[in-house]
Amino acid sequence: MNESSCGYDRFKYSQNTFVLCDGANSCKNGGFLANSLADSLVAKWPNFSDINSNRIDLIYEVILTEHREYLKKKLEAASTIVGLKTMSDGFEMISIGDSYGEIYYKGHNGWSKIYSMPRDLNEDGNPWQLVGSEVLEKINYKMFDKTGSYCVFLLTDGAGNFLPEKSYNEITELLGENRPNSYDLNFFSTDLVLKAKKNKSCDDISVVILYLDF
Repeated sequence: MNESSCGYDRFKYSQNTFVLCDGANSCKNGGFLANSLADSLVAKWPNFSDINSNRIDLIYEVILTEHREYLKKKLEAASTIVGLKTMSDGFEMISIGDSYGEIYYKGHNGWSKIYSMPRDLNEDGNPWQLVGSEVLEKINYKMFDKTGSYCVFLLTDGAGNFLPEKSYNEITELLGENRPNSYDLNFFSTDLVLKAKKNKSCDDISVVILYLDF
């Protein structure tokens, strides 16, 4: 695992739980909400047993608690979430808003993208729901339980909007059959940040790369 982040973006990890939140720059308390959300999720998400059948509801309740608190206090804040938690037989992911979660899997014929976490965008390309905003209706949830190796990219829109798919493919091609160490992942994540800047991203840029074996 490695990451690069800045600005109103907040990345936290603990107990095999990884959460990236992008606080809205247009809201003065966006960074505070992003930080609070990330802290709450990495503290409480690991406590839910792998065999819990209502995991989505439990995760959603953690998020709703933060959401309602900020609405109650009438604090100007909004944030996205993209997160991952490993389990005994795989991993689960969540998303809210317009951040990115790109999942690659190494099969018999090499690496390929198998899934992209849903992004909650309206017809104009803007997020229609955010934590802390007037609209929050659901979380996007996905479980991955296929045995093998995964490379997962968590990105805020300041990175994801400015990186073509070939940027991820180049990294997985370099990985090949090798298991990367933290220095490799640090190099790859920093390179993606630089590419996003080169492609004229003026937003906060955060990139998290996770390599997982099951």
